[in-house]
Amino acid sequence: MRIADVWVKQWAEAGIEVVFGIPGVHNMALFDALRRDGRIRVVVPRHELGAAYMADGYFRATGRYAVLLTITGPGLTNALTGIAEADAESSGMIVVSTEVASSDVGRGRGTLHELPDQRSLVQGLVKVYGAVRNAGEAAAVMREILESRGRGRPAPMYVEIPYDLLDARVEESEGGSDARLLSGGGGVVRRFGTPPDVPVWKATGGENGWLREVVSRIQRWCRPLVVVGSEAPDAAPLIRQLVARWGVPALTTVTAKGIIPGDDPWFAGTTWTPGLEDARLVEESDGILAVGTRWSARGWFGGVRPDKEVVLVTESPGDVRRDGRLTAVVAGAPGEVLKQILEAVPWESAASRAGGQAERAHRARTAAARRASEVEEDLAQWMQAVRHALPGDAVLAVDSTLVGIAMARYFPVLRPRTFMYPMYFGSLGFAVPAALGAALAGVGQAVAVTGDGSMMFTLQELATAAQVGADLLILLFNNRAYGSVRHNQRKAYGEEAYVDLPGPDWAKLSAAFGCEYQRVAWKDLPAALWKAFPLRGCALWEIDDAPVDWY
Repeated sequence: MRIADVWVKQWAEAGIEVVFGIPGVHNMALFDALRRDGRIRVVVPRHELGAAYMADGYFRATGRYAVLLTITGPGLTNALTGIAEADAESSGMIVVSTEVASSDVGRGRGTLHELPDQRSLVQGLVKVYGAVRNAGEAAAVMREILESRGRGRPAPMYVEIPYDLLDARVEESEGGSDARLLSGGGGVVRRFGTPPDVPVWKATGGENGWLREVVSRIQRWCRPLVVVGSEAPDAAPLIRQLVARWGVPALTTVTAKGIIPGDDPWFAGTTWTPGLEDARLVEESDGILAVGTRWSARGWFGGVRPDKEVVLVTESPGDVRRDGRLTAVVAGAPGEVLKQILEAVPWESAASRAGGQAERAHRARTAAARRASEVEEDLAQWMQAVRHALPGDAVLAVDSTLVGIAMARYFPVLRPRTFMYPMYFGSLGFAVPAALGAALAGVGQAVAVTGDGSMMFTLQELATAAQVGADLLILLFNNRAYGSVRHNQRKAYGEEAYVDLPGPDWAKLSAAFGCEYQRVAWKDLPAALWKAFPLRGCALWEIDDAPVDWY
């Protein structure tokens, strides 16, 4: 078999369902192998950035890795923004890129697509990176990549191979199982960051000293708080059980919205919601149990993380931000750790120390609604109306636009994996291809929320949506400007500069891509949404105004 055929067979047998990528002269052997095998769906976007966002959206909606297939050089560099976005949000994908011919690697001869050190561009953005330098190690390297999906927090992984080796013939079993870094430059390397300078308790190997430490804190805290991050969607039932049994308020990060439903009485909002300081929710807490978060400054409104006793649970301590004020880190899978905590804590005693906790959550939600009304008088009610009009299985991918920022802060999300936002890396053009990735996963009604500025970054993926027959609704809020930048310019300098975007005729553009078009006033959007589902094909709605012009 050719190496290309071996790899495709490995992908299919490991449960890979979809490949996003663009055929090129360097990677065409892999596309030929995909055609021959026939078990994996192949989606051909119009740009590698869109391909990366699709793989990201597919993972966020399903928890399953897809393959992102790029060519040497420009194909990979085009995808880098999307790879970085996925890494920042703890979203997974397997990035497979070709390299120059094996005889040219590292020689700097200036061959087609050559980069001086291609792997170095990616290795800081992935949890595992691998390289194939001879045919005999190809199967082992790919096996190690595939087996790494369940190790550590979700994140992109990367493997590269000289394009000529894809057509090399090997025995199907060749390569054994040893995929360590080899002296010739091939093999697999794991990225191990340095944990924060606090105690790191390993919740593995039968040692339960960590459990005694956590239980003692839970029993001692009188006004505790739970904070949930994007690494924990699969532990959502256990998190809701812990919050209810403990009887304490809980916050989620923006990218974890839905892990605790927005209508849960213990849900107090997101860590990025203005108004938390008004409710004194965090200030009055004497202890925080954080689950599945990297504790990034960006995740907190104003960038200020709590100066409290914080015990953080994560599978990847080395990826936790080192400058955060933490007390200890529990190293383990969130679900396994929470299961042991739930079994060990005498909850009747713990909950009895925390009187009035439901009132603390209510005060935080009320303060957030008050802040929303300062942005726009009817904003909170409009968000609720949109929520009620959307079906329960709607999956929203939201760009970093003025409306998107408002939704990240105030929009109620009821289920895990149904709200995607480029929170930490903050790249534009995310919503449409990410929603398309969710649509292709078939997990719900896919809705993209974007703006006229963001839309132009990945506009070409409307052609992909039409080609694959995706059911996709795009809500495009058109303020004819980079609205959030305009707001910040006015706030900083009193004037705006170079942010006007006259834009295209969206009706004609939608027709050109085969998308149904209609114009909707923002106040009429909830009523229109009631009639929109189930989706049939691609539709673009231009909302020719917006409920917010600042945040």
